[in-house]
Amino acid sequence: MTLLSLLIFTPIGIATLMVLLRAQGQLLRTLTLVSMLTVGALTLWMIMEYVTLGQTTLLYKAPWITRYGIYYHIGYDAFSLSIMALIALITTVTYFLLLNRSNRGMLVGLLLAQGGATGALFSFDLILFYLFWEVMLLPIFFMIALYGTGHRVRVAMVLLLYTIFGSIAMLFGILLLGVAHYELMGYYSFDALEIAELVTSLGVPWWYYALFLVAFFVKIPVLGLHGWLLRSYLHAPAVVLVILSALMAKLGVYALFRFVMMLFGEWVEASSAYMLMLGLVGMLYFGIVAITRQRIRALFAYASASHMSLIVVGLFTLTLYGHAGALYLIISHALATAGLFLILEHMAQSTSTDRIDAFGGIIHHTPRLGILLGFFTLALIGIPSSSTFVAELLIIMGAFSYSTWAGVATATTLILSMLFLLGWIGRTLYGTTTPEALKLVDLPLSHTVLLSILALFIVLLGLYPHPILNALEPTLIESLHTFVEVAHE
Repeated sequence: MTLLSLLIFTPIGIATLMVLLRAQGQLLRTLTLVSMLTVGALTLWMIMEYVTLGQTTLLYKAPWITRYGIYYHIGYDAFSLSIMALIALITTVTYFLLLNRSNRGMLVGLLLAQGGATGALFSFDLILFYLFWEVMLLPIFFMIALYGTGHRVRVAMVLLLYTIFGSIAMLFGILLLGVAHYELMGYYSFDALEIAELVTSLGVPWWYYALFLVAFFVKIPVLGLHGWLLRSYLHAPAVVLVILSALMAKLGVYALFRFVMMLFGEWVEASSAYMLMLGLVGMLYFGIVAITRQRIRALFAYASASHMSLIVVGLFTLTLYGHAGALYLIISHALATAGLFLILEHMAQSTSTDRIDAFGGIIHHTPRLGILLGFFTLALIGIPSSSTFVAELLIIMGAFSYSTWAGVATATTLILSMLFLLGWIGRTLYGTTTPEALKLVDLPLSHTVLLSILALFIVLLGLYPHPILNALEPTLIESLHTFVEVAHE
């Protein structure tokens, strides 16, 4: 597990070194590049090792604060490796695209967020998970406060308040589980796998479940806990947008799948109909609100939230199809939103507005920009041959497996929530050419190549979903098997 620890601590260590050395210029760029390439190489190595060994889960556990049952317990399976590959790819592409507009603070924040997300992704000790979770979140606050636009400090404070609210809820829930384990077994433990085996004996009340839900629903975000969403997306720098949409939200779903489904099976089953309804209402609400927005960032903020609600629907169908679709949509959605927000940042450098009605006919003046903007928008919608289409189809199948009403409602809501994006992209690409569209500068070749890499993965995962889905199958079956055991004991 030395490789796994290197993967976690390389970006954190290099970020710390950059601060201590007050790195600037070429040294700053070199250190960041070394971190990105190291993480990418280690990720590929681990994927090859995983495929070679043919194991479903690899775990490593070392003592840390043993008096209170806290261990350095890390591990990975096909799902966490898939997310890790996503993190490595998106952060590297983001670095190269925003290199000329990034300073030390932004690059340090990007590396810390990457390291924190990686640590949270591989943690099986709940205290360890919590610590890495906070490492991921803190740089986001500082980057918005220091490098955002408009009332950036106020925006950062709103995000911080929501973050603290969710973090306190999660920490409280974790401590309660540790105490419950102590009362039953005579010693503390925050090992998620160990607690899951004893969850029925622990007699966990419903509000333990609610505490974890709140913590992860804030990050996704789910309807009712999305108050930070609009301001953050409007005023955050591009680096933070990518972290929020492509990393933080996906880690929220990952934690929901990895911990909530495993620890609270009885309450998950009891609340599944309500959670499905919450997801469906969220999809429709965010879609309707997106139609009323006048700024492109706001449009995609709510469009992204609508699709995240679809992921929640997939998870709470409690079916193999639904879970497979939800996990696949995490990957697809991250690739599409990362591409979109990086393109929007390029557009913002050329014009003084991001009003929706300010752009029309851009494909005639900036063809590379127009083609990629159109592709990523359609990929977010879920056109056939895209990975999003595969994920959405699986979620709809899972919803029908849950019940007919859930399937019909999911399919109908999904179609309605996609229509507004189709109308917008048609006007933006092929409408009457506007003065603001003429100000746009086409994507340079280097940016086109980097964004095309993201687009290529979307197409490949859409045309050949079986390798990823087959790799995820043992994790999905194990999760559902654990859930069924917990829910019916």
